[in-house]
Amino acid sequence: MNKKIILYVSYDGITDPVGRSQILPYLLNLQNKFHFILISFEKKHVEKEILDIKNLLSTSSIEWYPLRYRQKWPIISTIINLFAGKKYVKKIIKKYHPALVHTRSYVATWLVLRQVKKKQIPLLFDMRGFWVDERVDGGLWNLKNPFYRLVYLFFKRWEQRFIKRADHLVSLTHNAAEWMNKHWNIPLQKISVIPCCSTFDLFNPALYPETKKIEFKKSLGIDENKFILGYVGSTGTWYLLDEMIRFFEVLNKKNNNSVFLLLVNQLDDKKKIEIEEKKLPIIVYEKIPYLQIPAYLSIMDAIVMFIKPAFSKIASSPIKLGEALAMNKPVIINAGIGDAAYVEENGLGFVVKDFTIKEFERIADLLFSSSLQDIRKKAYAVYDISVGVEKYTQIYIQLLNRGKEPLHQ
Repeated sequence: MNKKIILYVSYDGITDPVGRSQILPYLLNLQNKFHFILISFEKKHVEKEILDIKNLLSTSSIEWYPLRYRQKWPIISTIINLFAGKKYVKKIIKKYHPALVHTRSYVATWLVLRQVKKKQIPLLFDMRGFWVDERVDGGLWNLKNPFYRLVYLFFKRWEQRFIKRADHLVSLTHNAAEWMNKHWNIPLQKISVIPCCSTFDLFNPALYPETKKIEFKKSLGIDENKFILGYVGSTGTWYLLDEMIRFFEVLNKKNNNSVFLLLVNQLDDKKKIEIEEKKLPIIVYEKIPYLQIPAYLSIMDAIVMFIKPAFSKIASSPIKLGEALAMNKPVIINAGIGDAAYVEENGLGFVVKDFTIKEFERIADLLFSSSLQDIRKKAYAVYDISVGVEKYTQIYIQLLNRGKEPLHQ
């Protein structure tokens, strides 16, 4: 039986960490049932990674077309990317006649909107959060600047067009889905909630027995009896590194046999000096390869992730949340981020209500006194990639069949 062709368009690169964890694993699992034409935007100096992924996809049902992601000149580079991408999408649709278009994010949806409307192709708009408002809340678009205000208003108008034209939406969180239902009158039947899932087979604590963890700690110069608080992810814009360090200071006073292990993409020299001046047991590693992350998570006793709370963050699902839970680690997350309440309600970790010393003390006491059980087992039904793959499968089948029954949420 011939597989239906699905055009998947992402403004994120497949060579980026996000692409490696949140795009490629899904498509590799889905390609047994569907034939994918994949368009993504790749940054400079990733030729080796592109070649590696092309080799990986050479025997798959995924045809990949990596486009150049220009970023030298803010806004101008984005405009060039938009129009070059739009032209390329038109060419690909004409060549392959896809039965369905799946767009990941706002920019990708703008690239295809005219063509899917013209060709009457079903459209799945994978929102990945409230992108336009994220740019403002994160301080990337200052609305006092007339130019950024125009860009903001431009995409806010298109946001409603995307939602109206899309045959179905994917939201990362239930909070965002409920907000859209209440404020934008979008029927909940039109929205499926799929958080950032993780590959539980890769993030598997069973692969790291105690002897292996002790050896790994020793190789990092960490005593085997230390309590290790960890953070994995980016710094800047959304990620509250200063608040996480202050939390560790409180935790370390309660248990001075602690270490804070930071795995970050990059840390500027000024921040490194600030950390050194605090004279705290903080260890920093930069640019750890994705496949090595599970080993580091395996030796952590708890993972902290503080993110700047803002309106747009009700639609956020941290990638590292699912990975930490897959490794059976309790997480400490702040209120106002996506479905954070789910973490505490289901015994997966603790939610910080604010960033005061008193609140940090409360959470540290809970962390040391509580014994959370079966974190990985409880998280599996929501955060394992197989669950996300099954949801996407059902959405695809429904849209391809153009049925009238509501989709699974």
